[in-house]
Amino acid sequence: MRCVYSEQMRTMDRLANEEGGIPSLVLMENAGRAARDAMQQTFGSLKDKRIILCCGSGNNGGDGFALARYLQMDGAWTAIIMVRGRERLSDISAKHLKITERMGVSIHSESNAPLLAEADLVVDALLGTGVKGAPTPPVSIWITRINACERPVVSLDIPSGLDCDTGLAPGGAVKADLTVTFGLPKVGLLLLPGAKYVGKLVVDSIGYDWTGVLPSDAPLWLGAEEVVNYLPARPIDAHKGTFGHLLIVGGSRGMSGAPILAARAALRTGAGLVTVATPESVQAVVASSLPTIMTIPLPDRDGALAESAYSALMEISTHFDAAVIGCGVSQRPEAGSVAARLARDLPLPAVMDADALNAIASNSAGDGNGDFSAYPRIFTPHPGEAARLLGAKTADIQSNRLAAVQRMVDRYRVTAVLKGSRTLVGAHNNQDGWQLAINTTGNPGMATAGSGDALSGMIGALLAGGLSAAKAAASGVYLHGVAGDRAAQETGLAGLTTDDLIDRIGLAIKELEEKL
Repeated sequence: MRCVYSEQMRTMDRLANEEGGIPSLVLMENAGRAARDAMQQTFGSLKDKRIILCCGSGNNGGDGFALARYLQMDGAWTAIIMVRGRERLSDISAKHLKITERMGVSIHSESNAPLLAEADLVVDALLGTGVKGAPTPPVSIWITRINACERPVVSLDIPSGLDCDTGLAPGGAVKADLTVTFGLPKVGLLLLPGAKYVGKLVVDSIGYDWTGVLPSDAPLWLGAEEVVNYLPARPIDAHKGTFGHLLIVGGSRGMSGAPILAARAALRTGAGLVTVATPESVQAVVASSLPTIMTIPLPDRDGALAESAYSALMEISTHFDAAVIGCGVSQRPEAGSVAARLARDLPLPAVMDADALNAIASNSAGDGNGDFSAYPRIFTPHPGEAARLLGAKTADIQSNRLAAVQRMVDRYRVTAVLKGSRTLVGAHNNQDGWQLAINTTGNPGMATAGSGDALSGMIGALLAGGLSAAKAAASGVYLHGVAGDRAAQETGLAGLTTDDLIDRIGLAIKELEEKL
C-alpha cells in the first residue's frame, strides 16, 4: 500500500474534488461514517455509550462533527466540545456542524472539561495533517486532558500533535487507542516515535479510488501484496541454478559465525547455491558448520583477509549471480581495503554490510563520497554505520531517518537499507515505481547478535534469484520481520535468537504465499 506526505494528500484531495467530481463536503461525510464503522469494529456496539468529541476549528473538527451524527443515529449519547470558537471554523466544517446541531447533538464550549470524566469513549478531532510544530493553547491543554482522562481514545486521521510527515511530536501528542486515517496512511503514522501514539491503525479510502491521483513518489508501505509479487517464481522444471548462486565474502578469526548465519538465511530464503569465501584460517570452521554450503579459502593475514584476496575474488566472480560482502570481515586495515575495493569493482549485484560499510566510510579506496552505481549495490547500515557513512552523529540519523536514507542514496548512488525499528529502504533509481519503502514488520526481540547478518543473507539470496536491488532489499526486510514476528510468538522476545528467526524464514514465505 502507498502512504503519503501531508502535501501529497492535500493535492490528492483537491484533484478528487476537481477531476473526480467528489466534493470535499462528501469526503468529510464519508470520513465520519468510516470512523463510526471502525469504532464499532473495535469497541462493539456504541448504543447507549457516552461519547465525547473534542473538535478543533479545521477540517479535522469537521470530520468529528460528521462522526457525531452517525454516533447519535446509532443510539450513543454524544456531545461535542468546541475547543476553538465557531468563528474560526472552515466553511465545510461549519456546514457539518449546522447539520449536527439540527439533529440534537449537544455542543459545549472548551470550558466544559468535566464532561471527559463522564465519557465511555473520547474522540480526538483537534488537529489534522496540515499542522506543523508544537501545539499551542488551547489545543495543547486539551491534548494533555485527553491523555489524562483514562478513557479509550479514538483519533481522526492522525493523533493531534503528531507531525504526519516525520512521526515527531514536538510538543506532545494524543495517545490514541484507535486511529482512523482517511484516504491513504500518512508517513508519520508508520514511523517512530509516531507509531507509539497511533494504537490500532485503520485505513479507509472514504469512497474514492486514489490510484488515479497518486503521486509517483508516494512512499510504499511494505505489505504482503507487494512482496509476494516480487518473489522469484519457482517453476516445476527448476534446478539449483534457477535460483542463483550467492557468494558470501566474510568471516575472520573470532567472527566466523557471521557468514555462517548469512549463508543459513540465504538458503532458507531460496538461494539455489551458496558459497562462503573466507580467510583460510577459518575455512574449516565455516565448512564444518553447514554441510549444504561450499567454501573457498582466501589469502589470510593474521586471521583476516589479506590484500591478495581482492584479485582472487575478482578472478572467480563470473561463477556467481550476486554477493554479500562484509559479515565478520573485521576492521583490520588490509581486510577493510579488500572490502572497499570489492564494493566498487566486483562485477556482480552485491549487498554491502557491517565491516564493509565501515571500510567504505573510512578507507581510501572508498572515500565516503564515491559513486557506487557501476553495479547494483545495497548498503545495509544500522544507525551507527549510517552515521559514519554520512559523517554525522548517530543521534542525527535517528532524529530524521527519512532524510538520512535519502542522503545515502544520493551520495553513494545505491539502494540503502537503514535498519532499526521501522526499517527504511531508499531506492536508487525508482525503476520499480517507488523511491522509499517503510517496513513495519519485526519486533524488539530481533535486536540480537547476528540478526543483521541474516538480513544480508536473505537480501543476497533474492538478488541472486534475479530481483532488482530495490525489490530484493524491500522483500528481504519485510520477510526478515515476518520471520522474527513468528519466532517471537513461539519463543517470546527475550529468548529470541537469530537461529530462531532463520528457522522460520521458510514458514514466513509459505504463509505469505498462502495468504494471497
